[in-house]
Amino acid sequence: MAPTSSTSTTTIPRKTKAKAKSKVKTAAKPKAKARSRQTTFSGHETFAIRDGWLFKGLTLTEDDAAKWSDPHVADHLGIGRNMAKSLRYWLLATELCVASKTSQQSNKSSMELSKLGKFILKHDKYFMDKTTWWLLHVNLMFSQYTTGSWRWFFNYFAFDRFEKSTALEQLKPYVHNEIKRKFSPTTLDRDLGCLLTTYSRVVPPIASDPEDSIICPLSDLGFVTRFRHSNHYTLNRGAKNIPVNIFGYATARFAQEQLRVLGADELNEDDPFETSVAFEERSFIQLSGMRNSPACVFFVSNETLYDQVQKYETSHPDAEISIGSLAGERTIRVNQCSPLDWLKRAYKKN
Repeated sequence: MAPTSSTSTTTIPRKTKAKAKSKVKTAAKPKAKARSRQTTFSGHETFAIRDGWLFKGLTLTEDDAAKWSDPHVADHLGIGRNMAKSLRYWLLATELCVASKTSQQSNKSSMELSKLGKFILKHDKYFMDKTTWWLLHVNLMFSQYTTGSWRWFFNYFAFDRFEKSTALEQLKPYVHNEIKRKFSPTTLDRDLGCLLTTYSRVVPPIASDPEDSIICPLSDLGFVTRFRHSNHYTLNRGAKNIPVNIFGYATARFAQEQLRVLGADELNEDDPFETSVAFEERSFIQLSGMRNSPACVFFVSNETLYDQVQKYETSHPDAEISIGSLAGERTIRVNQCSPLDWLKRAYKKN
């Protein structure tokens, strides 16, 4: 059987009667602006995550979180000053840490471990399990700290082969039409460059010292290839080795975001990690066009998504991710679980 929510988990059913005190706002009275997020294109100091960084950051936060407010925090981490700023950003963007309540009130930069951060410290503190990097990628798609290039690239960018300059020209109208705020071309170029560095597997590979690797572990997920000699990029929209429970985790996050768009007051923003929201059955074609859907998060076409779900249905029947049919169209069905429940299954052997 698929994981079931514990007694401490908040469960929000998909549909409730209007006369009852529903925990879900109906589509008739949306309050989308209540959860609006201001988009930025900076914060990472143009550094992609480096191998070993997140372990350093989590360890420092666990041992002495107050050091994040220390002007010499970079010395405690053993990295450069701008790298320390970047690491702080990535810890927040991957949702491994949260800004402490004290820092929110005093404008200081201290942080504390999130529930997810504590979970990872227990199950994969050295970030050796590829499952963890799939998890962090999903978080980057839903985090309030993630920059605009991430949401645009995975949800709207349509080129399969491109140069960076081509992608930048595609990003500019999106910023103008959708975000409706002005950003300098340099800012957009740097953010896009950071995204491409984060996910690109370089061919032929760059020789580097294993002790000082600048290659981001997220590049191993197989989304982007950069051909070093021509400086062209290609996108992989084909099948990927996505762990079944990370796929389930992504659907849980997607279901939460869909509810958030409706402005549901009872969606616990302080503890979404343990909040269970029903995944509404939809066709593969419909999902492929929805922002931050599994098709977009994992960069797959609706046909590839169908093949992926069919594989899960066959090899992991207990996960209850299956193919259905609605009005003559193939649909995806997913068991209702909180993100935490999916992760407990993903790391049950760790």
